[in-house]
Amino acid sequence: MAKPSKPVTKPTPQPVATVRARILHHHDRLGPAERRVARTLLDRYPLAGLDTVAKLAGAADVSPPTVIRLANRLGFKGFPVLQAALKAELQEQMESPLTLYDSYAGSSQEEPAEHSTEPMLADLAGKVSALQGEAPASRLDAAVHALADRRQRIHCIGGRSSRSVASSLAFHLNLLRPWVSIVDGGAPPLPDQLLDLGRRDTIFVVDFRRYQPDVISFAEAASARGARIVLLTDPWLSPIADCADHILVVDIAVRSPLDTLVTAQALIERILLGCIEALGDGARLRMKQLEVVRRDFTAAVHRREETGLGGDR
Repeated sequence: MAKPSKPVTKPTPQPVATVRARILHHHDRLGPAERRVARTLLDRYPLAGLDTVAKLAGAADVSPPTVIRLANRLGFKGFPVLQAALKAELQEQMESPLTLYDSYAGSSQEEPAEHSTEPMLADLAGKVSALQGEAPASRLDAAVHALADRRQRIHCIGGRSSRSVASSLAFHLNLLRPWVSIVDGGAPPLPDQLLDLGRRDTIFVVDFRRYQPDVISFAEAASARGARIVLLTDPWLSPIADCADHILVVDIAVRSPLDTLVTAQALIERILLGCIEALGDGARLRMKQLEVVRRDFTAAVHRREETGLGGDR
C-alpha cells in the first residue's frame, strides 16, 4: 500500500543551500504554477534547469514569467543565476577522487610537505564541531524517533563508499532493538528485497555525491511501497531527498583528495546515543540477552570442536 501523499516540507540543509534544497524548503509558499515549475525541475534535476526559460516553461505548462518568478522566489537574482548555481552543483556532485586529487595536488605544492596533513586535520575537526549547528536537534530527534520505533523494521543501505557507515548503524542498532538488517546487492538481489517492504519498514539510506543509481532506485521503490525513508547525505543532496521523510546532512569535503566519512560516522554515533536514551531499559535488557545467546553459542561451538564433530570431511 502506498503512503498517503504529504506536503514536501524539508529544511534547507547547511552549509550549502542547493537549488533542490531551496525548492524543498520553499515548496509550501509557492503558488500552483510555480509548483509545476518546481516539480518539473525536480523530476529531471538538474538538467531541466539548464534548458532555456521558454523550454522549461513549456515543459511545466506555464508562462515564461512564472519560471523567472520562481527563480526570484528561491532567492536568485534571475534565472541565469539559478542556472549558474545548478552548473556549480553539477560540477561538485560529479567530482571523483581523481579530480579531487588533481585539485589537491596543485594546492598542496604551496604548503611545506612536513605540515601538509595539519590543515586537513584542522578542517576535519572543525566540521565535526560544526555538526551540532548543521544537524538541528529537531531533525535529529525525528530521525532517532523513527529508528527507535520498535514497531518498525529497520533496513540500512549505503553506496560503494558509504556502505560502511550504514553497516555501522545496523550493527550497533541491532544491539539495542530487534528487526535491524543491512541491505546489500548480494543474495537476494536488491529488487527481491523490495517485495516484503511496506508501512512497517524504515529504510536508513546513506548516499553521498556521485550518487549511486541502484541505491536511489531502491529508496524510491521502497518509498512507493509505503516505507519511511531516513536519508543521510551531503550538502548537494542525493536525489533521494525528493522522497525522504527525514533528511540529515553532513559536510564530507575536506582538504584531501578523498571525501571524509568521519563526519557521517560522528553523526551515526550521536543517533545511536539518542536511540539508547529513547529505548531506555529495553536496550539494556536486549544487550544482556545478546550476551547470554553469544556465550551459549560460543560454548556449543567449542564443545563441537573438542569432540571432533566440526569441519568438513
